Amino acid sequence: MGSFASLAIDIVQGAMLGLARSYGQRPSEEWKPLFYRILYNGIRDSQRRRKVRSRIFGFFPEQRQQMCEEMLKQGGSQGN
Repeated sequence: MGSFASLAIDIVQGAMLGLARSYGQRPSEEWKPLFYRILYNGIRDSQRRRKVRSRIFGFFPEQRQQMCEEMLKQGGSQGN
């Protein structure tokens, strides 16, 4: 459960950074819908990556957990 919490934090942080980098010059009234759209896309991308990884690493059950955890850490640190 802890890895999902840290993944969720990474997704939210990525959305916040994306908003600040790309839309910081926009009026503050536009930030809320933009943030939710960026956040939604980040969640969807994360789910898509997790689904693909489970398909790929499903063939290697003894190494699956370790590989998935390593990839989640790498993917979460990219700020997606």
